[in-house]
Amino acid sequence: MRVVIVTESFPPDINGVAHCALQTARHLAARGHDPLVVAPDTTAAPEADAAAPCPVVRVPSLPLPGYPQVRVALPSRRVTQAVAAHRADIVHLAGPFVLGVRGMNAAARCGVPAVAVYQTDLAGYARTYMGAGEAAAWRRIRGVHTAADRTLAPSTAARRDLEAHGVPGCGCGRGAWTPYGSGPSGATTGCAPSWRPARSCSSDTWGGSRPRNGWTCWRGPAASTGCGS
Repeated sequence: MRVVIVTESFPPDINGVAHCALQTARHLAARGHDPLVVAPDTTAAPEADAAAPCPVVRVPSLPLPGYPQVRVALPSRRVTQAVAAHRADIVHLAGPFVLGVRGMNAAARCGVPAVAVYQTDLAGYARTYMGAGEAAAWRRIRGVHTAADRTLAPSTAARRDLEAHGVPGCGCGRGAWTPYGSGPSGATTGCAPSWRPARSCSSDTWGGSRPRNGWTCWRGPAASTGCGS
């Protein structure tokens, strides 16, 4: 399975989104899949990318004013080019807000399903630390997650928050997708178009139902992606 992981952050960055994107890539590669990461560029990227579990495509970026450790991706054709060149089966959007929106658009242009993983409460951050911008942040979040084929939330509380702000049909979990018939030994395949966590809400592998692309959901024992903290 060819998976393009479009992430707002990736090592050498140290944060939750970067860690989960790295663990998702490691998990997929270890299971014999073919992941590719698309992430904002950083000055230390070459050294970090050499140790990554899969190829990494870097997109030009600028430091966020006042928060230089946070890089914001600039408009670039590299996202669509990466999705097309990798011949992706699915696009995994990690904490989509800026680069993830372009990843969603690239998936749509290439006719590839996309799953969006809600990981950062940017609206809450805007409310608490900026005193403004909460409504704008929720419009952005709602736009990309509604456009995705599926949204995953890290907890039932986050799922309720998303649904309260107009993001329907959220699942609870983080992880990867499984194509039809390729679930682990003992998993149930060919089930109805719904999602269920394999064991917990935060760290297990997911399958998704996309009839037009041959996707199915499954449930059963799953390996942790290591991003359940």
